[in-house]
Amino acid sequence: MKKFVVALAAIIASISAYSQAQLHLGARIGGGAAINYQKLTQVQSAEGFKDAVTNDKGWELNAKAEALLGFGRFRFGYRFMYLRSYVEPGNNPYGPLTDFDRYSVYQNSTRTHLFGHYGVLEIAVINSKFFALTPAIAAGGFHGYTVDNSTKEHTQLSRVTKNRFSIGAELNAEFKIGPVTLMVGPNYYLFNQQDKVNTKWSRYTHVIGADAGIRVNLLGKAKSRSSADN
Repeated sequence: MKKFVVALAAIIASISAYSQAQLHLGARIGGGAAINYQKLTQVQSAEGFKDAVTNDKGWELNAKAEALLGFGRFRFGYRFMYLRSYVEPGNNPYGPLTDFDRYSVYQNSTRTHLFGHYGVLEIAVINSKFFALTPAIAAGGFHGYTVDNSTKEHTQLSRVTKNRFSIGAELNAEFKIGPVTLMVGPNYYLFNQQDKVNTKWSRYTHVIGADAGIRVNLLGKAKSRSSADN
């Protein structure tokens, strides 16, 4: 572990010698559509997807906080995401109804509160003085709980599920004003969890939406493409 930390510090030091380091702290809020895999298999068209989301009240709201270290066009770091979703369960013949908590999580109408932790990598494909277009990928895990809409009972996901991982992709338009960056863009996140008892059951929840927010570069003004390339 010590060797890994030393090697990582050496890499960061060598990169920073050739480009101005950036330390971005940011926060964003957003929302969109949420639909699980079982419902998605029943969708036959784009209009069917709209109906599934609208009729089943498949929505999500989220808030993100992040800290990213940047060198030139590249940024990497940590992101925390809180996500609240309302997703109706699909018809799942493998739903393991071994106790009330599982019945609540898998078969009842619930609100889900998730707390995600991600590693993030971003690359600014366009990077001018006042604007950047930046694709990003994220991968990590999550924990949380569900609230049964009928009984109001809370069920911790860690009690009934395992292998909870999440991946995401974003495309952010960034408007830079000195060290401050205003951001807006679409995103997609996948949340997976598997039952601890029944290996045939997994739930994939797809979240498609957009968010907006702000970042501040604590180490000063980021270099534009022209200056970074020089």
